Amino acid sequence: MYRAYYLSIFGYPHPVTTFTASQSKRIESSPIQASLVKLGYNRHFPRCVVFGPVEWGGHGLQSLRFIQGYRQIKLLLWVLNNDTKVTSLLTILLRYTAMESGTP
Repeated sequence: MYRAYYLSIFGYPHPVTTFTASQSKRIESSPIQASLVKLGYNRHFPRCVVFGPVEWGGHGLQSLRFIQGYRQIKLLLWVLNNDTKVTSLLTILLRYTAMESGTP
């Protein structure tokens, strides 16, 4: 249920959105509670365990904040690796920003 519905619905628009941490938390609170109940856990289960990595004893669910950052970086890398007008503009912008900040 989590991967089939939650990630597909809430992960889709994140490459082009900029939610703050509090907005992401408010958006994901109800769906996470419903997902926890369907998975057989109490809906008030500690979120640090819910979103924690499996290797450290967590459940490995991904927060919207993580999904947003991951997909934004993935989109940026895709755009930079393809030869388009947007790629040229971003490259110019990055070079100009580096020049203004004094970094190579």
